[in-house]
Amino acid sequence: MQAATYGWQSQRIVGIVYNNNHSYDISISLQVPDERNVPGNYAYDLVKVRVSPSCDSPKIGCSHGFKVEVLDYKHTNK
Repeated sequence: MQAATYGWQSQRIVGIVYNNNHSYDISISLQVPDERNVPGNYAYDLVKVRVSPSCDSPKIGCSHGFKVEVLDYKHTNK
């Protein structure tokens, strides 16, 4: 997966965890331009997000809309 967004590029998904509240915690490695914004110079970061798909089911006890939360953001400097 190499979609560029404002100079950022996702490198790979490094982990997915299913939570018992019907959400997923996804860790993604990112390649971002360094602070000097020199072409070809990149820093590496790790972002962890929680994705909660929309759900309305009394059977499994959930009632919420779709949402994405940033849980953690780290500069890793590969």
